[in-house]
Parts: sequence; C-alpha cells; structure tokens
Amino acid sequence: MFVGVSGGLGLSTLAAMTAWTFTDMRMRCTIIDADFSGGGIDVLLGIEAESGMRFTDIKAPLGRLDGEALEHELLHWEGNGVLSVDPRKVRHPDWWEQQAALHALQEVNDIVVVDAGRGERIEEIALPQSAQIVVLAELSVLGLARAGVALSRGQLTASSGTALVIGVHPRALRARSERISVQDAQEYLGVPLIGEFSPIRRLGLSITQGFGIARIPKQYRYLLRSLTDALLAGEGASGDGPAAPLRQGTKAFDDRMRADPSPVDRQNSHPSDAAPGAGAVGAAEDIHG
Repeated sequence: MFVGVSGGLGLSTLAAMTAWTFTDMRMRCTIIDADFSGGGIDVLLGIEAESGMRFTDIKAPLGRLDGEALEHELLHWEGNGVLSVDPRKVRHPDWWEQQAALHALQEVNDIVVVDAGRGERIEEIALPQSAQIVVLAELSVLGLARAGVALSRGQLTASSGTALVIGVHPRALRARSERISVQDAQEYLGVPLIGEFSPIRRLGLSITQGFGIARIPKQYRYLLRSLTDALLAGEGASGDGPAAPLRQGTKAFDDRMRADPSPVDRQNSHPSDAAPGAGAVGAAEDIHG
C-alpha cells in the first residue's frame, strides 16, 4: 500500500511504476486505486476512455468476489490489471466491497499494489498481515514534519512492522544546496529511507496532458529496483519471508526460484540496467528538463 502524507507528491505515479517494474519481473500484478476522495488513476495512466470495471461498479453483497472474473473485467495497462476509482461518481464503495475486491485480486496475483492517497480510511481495506506500507514523504521541513506525525501513528505500521519510506524533493527546489539530505531526513524521522527522487518535468507534462506514463524514466530505475527488492525481501513486514508469497506453479514463482533471477528488459524501461553502485535517484543530478 502506497501512502502520501501530502498531496501532489507523485504517489500514484510511483505506485504505477512500481507495478510496471513487478510486471517486467514476470510477476502477475494488479493496481488498486483506493484514493476515494481524489483518485482516478485511470486518468493519470491515460486509459480513462477504455471500457472496464471501476471500483464503483463492484457489487459484493455477500462480501466475496471471484478473482479471475474480476481481473478479466478490469482495465489493463502495461500488463497490469487496474481497478480505478471513477471520480465522476459520488458513490463511495462500502467497506465489505473494498475488502472483497482486495482479497479476490490477492488470490490471483503475485503482487497487489494499492494506491491509498493520503491514507484516509485505510482501515476499511483491512490489509492482510503480509501487507507492507510504502510512505512517500516530501524532503522539506513541512513535509518531514507531516511524515513524522504519520509514522508515529499506529495506522501506518500496525499490519506491516516498519513502513518503507521514500523521499521526494520539492518541485520548487532546483539548486542542490537547497535540498534536505537523505541523512538529515533519516535522523529526523528515525527510520532509513529506501531512496530519493526529483520530479521530472517531461514525465509530469506527459501525465497532465493525458498521455500517461510512456516509459519508466532512466533516472528512476535504480530507486524502483531498490524498492521492489525491499518489498520482496519483506523488509517492511512484521514476519519473516516475502511480503507477498509467490504462488507455486506460476511463472513468477518459477523465475524467482532460478539461480539467475534477471528480469525481462522491456523497451529499455527496466531498472536492472542502471549503473552498478549508482546512488538513489536524484543523487547523481537534479532532473528538471
């Protein structure tokens, strides 16, 4: 589950690129848009005109859904199923419908990526014990203060041990000297950061103009690989083993069992070709053009 302590940080974009990275690793992955107050990830991905079931179309009076049937009815983007909120409809899914959708899709996928926006009413989703929470925090004084408050609440740590934190630099900061460092952020929050990144103007324009995410930017690949590795290792889970156990007999499971787990390179968009030893995204240079 991806949670942003502030709006406009690029949380949905990060969640979508993480799902795309898992799919490139031959894992079956679906994205759930659980930001009911400000969602519409289908619009962000540029697939809003395609036919497919949205969250407000789900009816689960008995609290159960068939996973394969639901997956078949969803929108699809870059190999991922997408269960999006329809911002044009005011109906808020009932808690049992949210849980039924999550549990059904969990049964037929290796990974389920949940975009929870600011984390409002996330208790209704009833995350399983294997769930992990990824928190996106702005690397600013105000952003870190908000992140510190959010992390101090049991709501973001109850089901997953320690949340995985990623820092994003404010769009307004162009000079490196103006940045808050990862080290300072870690000392303030008291938790390690998976990495940091800066907004990319070209990607932002593509999304705001309705074209979606054409490819994963090269500058983000190392961060995404670090994040997916941490999630598969269960670094933010309360128990041992991977956060989302792979089902035996699936291609994803077979690939992970092989000695050479090298992922698929699709359109040069996978993080595996990042330079060895490269720092987290944004550490090499500030990307704003």
